[in-house]
Amino acid sequence: MQERTARGAARLAGIVLVSLLAACAGTGNQGDGADGTSPLGKYLAGRYAGSMNDTSVAASYFSAALVEDPQNLALLRRTFMLKISDGRFDEAVPLARRLLAAGVGEGTAELVVALDAVDNGNWQAARATLANVKGTGANALAGPVLTAWTLAAEGKTDEALKALDQLNDKSYAAFGDFQRALIAEAGGRSDVAEPAYRALMGGAAGNWVRSVEAYGGFLERAGRKSDAKAVYDDYLARSPGNPVIRAANARLAGGQVPALLVTTPREGMAEVLYGAASVLTQDNARDAALLYLRLALHERPGFPLGVSLLADVLEQDGKWALSVETLKSIEADPVLGWNARQRSALALDRLDRTDEAVALLGKMAEERPGDAEVVITLADLLRERNRFVEAVAAYDKAIAASGTLEQRHWVLFFARGVANERTQRWEAAEADFKKALELSPDQASVLNYLAYSWVEQGKKLPEAQQMIERAVTMKPDDGYIVDSLGWVFYRQGRFTEAVSTLERAVLLKPEDPIINDHLGDAYWQIGRRIEARFQWRHALGLKPEQELGRTLTIKLEQGLPAGQTAAGTP
Repeated sequence: MQERTARGAARLAGIVLVSLLAACAGTGNQGDGADGTSPLGKYLAGRYAGSMNDTSVAASYFSAALVEDPQNLALLRRTFMLKISDGRFDEAVPLARRLLAAGVGEGTAELVVALDAVDNGNWQAARATLANVKGTGANALAGPVLTAWTLAAEGKTDEALKALDQLNDKSYAAFGDFQRALIAEAGGRSDVAEPAYRALMGGAAGNWVRSVEAYGGFLERAGRKSDAKAVYDDYLARSPGNPVIRAANARLAGGQVPALLVTTPREGMAEVLYGAASVLTQDNARDAALLYLRLALHERPGFPLGVSLLADVLEQDGKWALSVETLKSIEADPVLGWNARQRSALALDRLDRTDEAVALLGKMAEERPGDAEVVITLADLLRERNRFVEAVAAYDKAIAASGTLEQRHWVLFFARGVANERTQRWEAAEADFKKALELSPDQASVLNYLAYSWVEQGKKLPEAQQMIERAVTMKPDDGYIVDSLGWVFYRQGRFTEAVSTLERAVLLKPEDPIINDHLGDAYWQIGRRIEARFQWRHALGLKPEQELGRTLTIKLEQGLPAGQTAAGTP
């Protein structure tokens, strides 16, 4: 918590410091703003806020700087982009028009001006602007599809479908098929919609949740319920926890016929903008993804999938508080609301508001007593926060709610075993680890944890060595597991083997104080005393936990007592 608080304070202090320094540099005729900050100060503060991913603050500072330097096109473009990224569409529109007038639109400005025309129902003006969209990637995709939807808005379905022919790049084929199906179905052209859906499902896009939802809904509306169920079941066999398709399957079982996925042209436009953002997110192009998401949510405010993806992008940038606020808008959604609440809890925990997170997850567990997933989320959170007693109780409930045990449940017993071990309940922990291995025998992490625990207790060393060797075979580059092998050699008095193995462990995990401590002990036992003290000193510099720190200090002063084969264990 202290580290995160310190980072937040440093971030705020940086912005304030840049502003104050620039304000001090600004005098008289240099155009100080009402807040006493010079234009240069506003610009520098905006850049600093942008470097810290604080889009809202950056947009405000750049906007203020632009007022005093209105002919600066680079500043104009940056301010425009930040306004969009911050969801301030109405403020971005006049900036987009200024960019177009200056001939530096580059695609995004055209999209914004076109969408502003869409908002006013001026379809022809929107098409005229979209005709000027240039560039590659998402802009090249969005231009033709948005144009098609403006034609569909005027009832020109055939012309709209023809406009999609501009997507002749193979990389856009899936988007073209999806949009063709949506436009055709909205225009009553099932004869065009079905082959488009089939083409969509026949490619990689058949794995997209939105594709499955759309095609399944089409089949349901056509009265082909068994075909729809087959589509849903096939997807759920691969992704059993997906809330969207689970909800679709439940709706189908209840006999309810879904409405069209897209009922208005603006919703159709939101679909393509959302789709582009989804792909950009997968390509780790978060800045571009954020732009398209904001535009999608402008066209379809509250769009649950868009809001959920926006929260993803915010979380990837560490904007946990903003993610919580964003997810609140879909907490009541019947499909994504439950997942949104769980994610809010995890975000609250990242903000060190752990008690609020625990309370939220506890409330959800009471609402759905048989839902193992939410209790697992709670248990994992408690364990990661070192609240092991509470974690054990939560894992008890999760295991009870899981029903018939399957191989995938090994992780629950492993996690509970860790919590039990950390609360000194070794017999219970050992039973949990053994159960985890019974369910899934080849889990390197479980083999290592159980065997290392035996090594620390000085028992079952030959069996522990065999288990660790199996784990090393599965994960030869895992420094912790290689350390365990070196340590079991050490505890059996095989110091030369211990040294060579622990040296490899240190190379794999050089920042771990325990591994460096182990190597120091092994060096000492074979007479390499200078190197031993070097390793202990290095381990102490890695800021170990308090108990290990005390032990290292004693070793540096006194060395290892004769006959000792482990720290504190004769």
